Amino acid sequence: GWFEFGFADPIRGAEYLRVFDGGLTMGIALPEAARGAQEWSGRFELERLPTQLVTLTPEGLPTSAEIELTGTAMGRVVTDPQTGRLELSLPRGELLAYVEFANGVQQERSFQAGETLECSAPVAGSLRVLVTDAANQPVSGVKVMASTWVGQGAPPADWGAKAAGTQGTVSVSGVTDTRGRVLLRGVRAGEVVLHGAPRLGSTTALPARRMVIDSDQSLDVFLTIQ
Repeated sequence: GWFEFGFADPIRGAEYLRVFDGGLTMGIALPEAARGAQEWSGRFELERLPTQLVTLTPEGLPTSAEIELTGTAMGRVVTDPQTGRLELSLPRGELLAYVEFANGVQQERSFQAGETLECSAPVAGSLRVLVTDAANQPVSGVKVMASTWVGQGAPPADWGAKAAGTQGTVSVSGVTDTRGRVLLRGVRAGEVVLHGAPRLGSTTALPARRMVIDSDQSLDVFLTIQ
């Protein structure tokens, strides 16, 4: 139960221990340790709390999903496909979960250990995109992005080719293969703008195209580089 190694973190401005316990990594501040202290002696307790992770479909039914928890060395965990649940023993404190559902949608959620984290998959569809040039030949290596507006009200008037990274927007992307094709999964349902970045060494980009995706749609889209 004795630890004889600690280190200083210049960003936090405090001394703390990094403890590896059952696949979990915990940073524990040393109580009353002065900044730059070379010695400290004291007592602390490792507390782990039972925590439930629950993943649901857009209709509220149990579903399996992959979850990665930051601050742990557990790797990805998977909720049960029948119950949508997984119970873990996690260190007290705030954690960040990256959730990936079967429909390709990803979520980022923060939560406190000991709570039940319930995540519902947003409604999403997929786009099968074919990119060709003016001669109708497939173009490979084009990054294609689909951005969905999830902000309040209608999207801004200039929401278009620069939609990716705009506040109120979630995006997925992919790169065309040798046949000029790319499959974009997990495109959030709603008003979507499809746009692309120019290939390396080219100044020609794809024209932005706006569309509406309903629940669980799979659409074929053809884009031509002008």
